[in-house]
Amino acid sequence: MRSGVETLKTVTAPDRNARRIGGWRDRRGAHVVCGLVLGATVFSPCVEAGVPIPKVLNNDHNFGELWINDVVSHTFRIHNAGDGDLELIDALANCPCLKIERFDRRIGPGQTGEILVGLDTSRYVYGRFNYRLTVFTNVPGEPQLELKLGGVLREYIQRGHFDATTGRVTGVGAGFRRLTPDQTGRMIVPLSNQTDAPATLVLASPAQQGCFDVDLEELEPGMKWRLVVDAKPPYKPYQNEAIVELATNLKEQPVVRVTCTAYVPPRLEFRPYPLVPNPAFAVREVNFFNNGDSPVKVLEVATDDPRVLADVVEKQPGKHYLLRVVMPIGYVPPPQGHRITVRTDDPKEPTLVLPFAPAGAADAADEPSEPTPSSGG
Repeated sequence: MRSGVETLKTVTAPDRNARRIGGWRDRRGAHVVCGLVLGATVFSPCVEAGVPIPKVLNNDHNFGELWINDVVSHTFRIHNAGDGDLELIDALANCPCLKIERFDRRIGPGQTGEILVGLDTSRYVYGRFNYRLTVFTNVPGEPQLELKLGGVLREYIQRGHFDATTGRVTGVGAGFRRLTPDQTGRMIVPLSNQTDAPATLVLASPAQQGCFDVDLEELEPGMKWRLVVDAKPPYKPYQNEAIVELATNLKEQPVVRVTCTAYVPPRLEFRPYPLVPNPAFAVREVNFFNNGDSPVKVLEVATDDPRVLADVVEKQPGKHYLLRVVMPIGYVPPPQGHRITVRTDDPKEPTLVLPFAPAGAADAADEPSEPTPSSGG
């Protein structure tokens, strides 16, 4: 008998590009686990750990027609057809209206797990919608599963124009796409009663919010109105936003909210601003534009987090640069955020800061043409 520690079977060294996680990972992605002798001789063969194989039984669910403030949810069922444990590590939704209510973290071989997802129809959703939930797993080579939820949401007091054929809605808010610092603008948001009985609708929030002045006009008693929104200087750089609240006498929809936005780019502009990390992607690109008359050169780009790398490419000399920001997969900034510092040769603004949005922020738009939907509850 021999004592000490020794392996009982010789295995071929792994591919140099393979990743070691709890044992050697072979070219197929399976874990190779070898038996050991500890003290007295104990024989255990070299075996391959099992590999999970997820099968989503219903990855695309359509709710059909819903009405605002309906409480709905759907259960996605995931079967593990492999011979190793399937781990559901995390999930990322592309809309804050989706909420994971129940989540089976581990699904054994031959078993079926569930993800229960709730849909908040009181905000963010309007007209025809299609949302996505990305689930991160431990499956080698294909770690992501995509789940989809869709349908059509109707409103009792309809904002904008609803197309009954396509389910599309346009004009739900006042979105001023791009204004100069001294420019004014006006937009009209139509509102219509979709019930059979006349309704009341009154302005419940201040008529003046920031750079926006609003006025509600009744066109047809109890049935049709229009909200007049005027944008006037002074503006804040980048996005200006206000939520106009209208009160109704309908218990199904007591409040209608209309979002007003005005995008006012500064002379030296980041687009998008702020930077919203996406845990599913390692690289984000940010455009840096010089909207002024004199050329501006980017001299240096730096980050305040060693896990985040950034470089810059000149697209148009003195006018347009592209920042490439590389983050670890799954990167989420802390609540206080992080930032990228850009140093230029501009005498008025030699240093500019691009902040990271905190975790949970909605993805930033390059130039929002339609305000983020926000409907009443």
